[in-house]
Amino acid sequence: MRVVGKMTGFKEATFIEGKLVRIAKGKIEVESEDDGTGEPALLTLKLGDVDIDLDTIGEDVRVVIVDGRVARITRLSPKSREEATPRIVRSLGHSS
Repeated sequence: MRVVGKMTGFKEATFIEGKLVRIAKGKIEVESEDDGTGEPALLTLKLGDVDIDLDTIGEDVRVVIVDGRVARITRLSPKSREEATPRIVRSLGHSS
């Protein structure tokens, strides 16, 4: 990884697992389990500067959100899909 200029730390990162439903106009939609009710919920998330493989639509993914924008989308392996149900995994606070 090559860093140009001064690097600043991020304030918060959130990891979400769910099914990537749609990509449109700088946003994605992920179907995930609501923490409170356990019911499926559709989350609309803003995209950052990230490349998306269109083959991941309809697949189970892990989404990393940094400073309010999607920073990375990773397709979950078949083993990960068996172990995890779609849900918000955790939120980390970090300051520089």
